[in-house]
Amino acid sequence: MRLQLRAALGLLALAGCGGESPTAEPPAVDRTVFEAEVYPILLRDCGFPACHGDRDRFFRVFGPGRTRLDEGTALYAAPTDEELDAAFDRARSMLAAVPDPRQALLLRKPLEASAGGGAHEGLDALGRNVYADTEEPSWRVLAAWAGAELDAPDAGPMDAGPRDAAADAAGDAEAMDAAPDAEDAP
Repeated sequence: MRLQLRAALGLLALAGCGGESPTAEPPAVDRTVFEAEVYPILLRDCGFPACHGDRDRFFRVFGPGRTRLDEGTALYAAPTDEELDAAFDRARSMLAAVPDPRQALLLRKPLEASAGGGAHEGLDALGRNVYADTEEPSWRVLAAWAGAELDAPDAGPMDAGPRDAAADAAGDAEAMDAAPDAEDAP
């Protein structure tokens, strides 16, 4: 029995040595874009006192019009450096350890299950999640900041493959041939 246990532990140790394992290091993301575009969305959509404005949550968003990190800060005062730092660090940490940013917790959790989301319990009074799908403009801002490659909003599903540049060029040439000449215009 001891020999089997040692063999199993040895195999586990060897399995850990091969291949690349995901890192827990959060990705480098733009702090300026976070403060200008992402933080206001997180504050508006997630920072309610009963949701991510709750001090007991891992992912917390504090700021103007919501719960303040320092209770002595006026309710509608500009966000403090500490509030911005905390929100940035927590949001960034929710992007870690995934090969594709679209799989990060920050992007998946607030999506409806039918759109690839999951495990978010913050449904509204009508049973909806924060974002119905990946076409929601606010979700797309979060995704772009996280480094996700996004299709044009009306281009179809997120997993659509790359477009064929030669086919696109041929289609553009056909469209130009079919367009009326400027001389023929009334």
